[in-house]
Amino acid sequence: TPASFVESGHRKAQRYLLKLMAMGFDEVKKGIGQQELTGSSHQRIFSLLADYEGDNPDSYLTANLTDADDQSEWSQIYGSSDLPAEIEIQRLIEDYIRTVRYYNLKARKKAMVDEIAALEKEGKLAESLEMARELLEIQRELGGK
Repeated sequence: TPASFVESGHRKAQRYLLKLMAMGFDEVKKGIGQQELTGSSHQRIFSLLADYEGDNPDSYLTANLTDADDQSEWSQIYGSSDLPAEIEIQRLIEDYIRTVRYYNLKARKKAMVDEIAALEKEGKLAESLEMARELLEIQRELGGK
């Protein structure tokens, strides 16, 4: 389904961003915030990497991640195949950040559609119209999709 395709691309982009952070590319933490990542594991990994200044991020994260799911996710990120070759890293980081933000807007759009429907069902038309205006703005940001 299209939704699962968007989600897998989104998760892949987040994993690559975290891997790039672990490789020392500070552009990642300058370009995206922890709160923009979905999933608590990715947020905790981001937080640890953002504060890390050593040479061995794998050992640091392995020692500091206490949750088994976080450790598993980190192993998957750090052990994943290398980044695509012969690509400008800055452009890659920007593309991954755009992917994450696009997914977040799509998720926000879906939540707003559901909330608008609930407000209309409750007869709260003024609130519904206000949310519809916000929804239009999100659709513009998504390129009309």
